[in-house]
Amino acid sequence: GMTSDHNARKSEEEKQADQAAVSESQINVYPNPIASVMQVEIHSATDQMASMVVLDMNGSIVYEATQVKTDKPISVDLSVLEPGLYLLQTIDAEGNKQTRRILKQ
Repeated sequence: GMTSDHNARKSEEEKQADQAAVSESQINVYPNPIASVMQVEIHSATDQMASMVVLDMNGSIVYEATQVKTDKPISVDLSVLEPGLYLLQTIDAEGNKQTRRILKQ
C-alpha cells in the first residue's frame, strides 16, 4: 500500500542523509606536529571548493586560503610561524566548519 512505500522511501532518504553527515568535511592534518609544511586533506561530501584559515592562540589569522580544491591534499608552508599551538579552521562549500588544533615545532 501507499504508506509502506512512503516509509521505505523515507528511511532510504534518512540513510543517505546519515551517510552524508558522516562523510561531510572530515579533515586530516599531517604531520602534526608540523616542522614546516603541513598537508591538509579535506574530505567533503561534495568535492567542491573550501576555504581555510590558520589562527594563532590570540585569534589572529596567520594563514588564509580561499577557493582551495578538496580533491587532493593541500600543502601549506608554515615555516615562518613561531613554534606553538595554532587552530586550523576549514569551511566547505556547504558552510560546514571544522577546527583542528595543530602544533608547530
